[in-house]
Amino acid sequence: MERGLRVLISGASGLLGRQLLADFNGASSGWAATGLAFSRATGDLRKVDLRDLSAVQGVLDDVSPQVVVHAAAERRPDVVEKNADATEALNVTATQYLAGECAARGIFLVYVSTDYVFDGTRPPYLPDAKPNPLNTYGKSKLAGEEVVRTTPKLRACILRVPVLYGTVETIEESAVTVLLKAVQSDKEGTKVSKGPLLSCHGRTNELTNERTFLMNNLLHNLWKVHSSLQVYSSLHGETCVVLSQLH
Repeated sequence: MERGLRVLISGASGLLGRQLLADFNGASSGWAATGLAFSRATGDLRKVDLRDLSAVQGVLDDVSPQVVVHAAAERRPDVVEKNADATEALNVTATQYLAGECAARGIFLVYVSTDYVFDGTRPPYLPDAKPNPLNTYGKSKLAGEEVVRTTPKLRACILRVPVLYGTVETIEESAVTVLLKAVQSDKEGTKVSKGPLLSCHGRTNELTNERTFLMNNLLHNLWKVHSSLQVYSSLHGETCVVLSQLH
């Protein structure tokens, strides 16, 4: 298939970003995807510091994408809670740079947010539900949403995703697999079998593949037709509902 559409994916070294890059570069996707990373930029990933406005401008000028998927974020609890400045720089300021430059160039921006913008007391959450983040990460992502909402002339959507699954490079990379450390030992320190957890891995990876497939189709339908901001909560299969309404 001819790859006539170009998509730029930030955070392409992360759990979601890696899967997005692989799926958008799939043989039948119709997209030519370029992945951005910084501290873990290896292989074909381009090393770009999103906290540097000139670097953001440079890569957008070079790639000239029709769509940017902003999946980069600081989510590590030890960094988020102890270094507010570093968290704001990536989760808010970098988002501001991307949003402003996308608006100036007519590029459609997909801002990947999180269900952590909610307090969890009244699920399931629809797109117009009132956010109430309880931790610093959720607050920083909500601030990023507000940047996207208020950037003049920006064509964009905010996609709130729940817990991410998939093939991890480190055990701490997913909020699901990080629990493995907690259950490997009981209170007496006796090791327990990893079998049941690891046997679930294939299915969780399928779920990640399904989400990136849905985003691929979402962009094919969305970036051309929507000129104003759209907010989607990818919770309990609602992404499937959104896609069914777009066709």
